[in-house]
Amino acid sequence: MRKKTKKRRAQVFKLQRPILTSGGAEMVLAYNRNESAMGQFPMEKKDLKTLFGREFKVFVLANHREDGQIVVLKKVEDPGW
Repeated sequence: MRKKTKKRRAQVFKLQRPILTSGGAEMVLAYNRNESAMGQFPMEKKDLKTLFGREFKVFVLANHREDGQIVVLKKVEDPGW
């Protein structure tokens, strides 16, 4: 029998990358509007370029998994918070 898990709704997360880096994987800061989910995670340069382009912050719609990771669904416009 499978254990039923509560399905979490997708949320908007703000992702911020550092302005200055020292090479290799860079840490990205992620948090939702009320900061009930936040953390840092490494991201390879090629993935940073794809997601961020020339920006230092982006907003994404993402699922927040029970293990603390977020799964980005799509980029969204700045919600103004």
